[in-house]
Amino acid sequence: MAKISPLRQVRFDLQLTQERLAVKSGVGQAKISQYERGITRPSEKNKARLAEALGVFVDKIFPEGGGN
Repeated sequence: MAKISPLRQVRFDLQLTQERLAVKSGVGQAKISQYERGITRPSEKNKARLAEALGVFVDKIFPEGGGN
């Protein structure tokens, strides 16, 4: 069973779609999908945007600390 990314888990917990999170954060839906699947890593700016939109600290949704 694949591990669910923290970003996806928080989004699910808040009952948000990727599309709704994209609108709230200003980060594209395709990028959110890529981050959740581990295909690409977000920039520090996008980490901050997503965390703010979700109402959490960055390290809750990106605990590995990686980024561009």
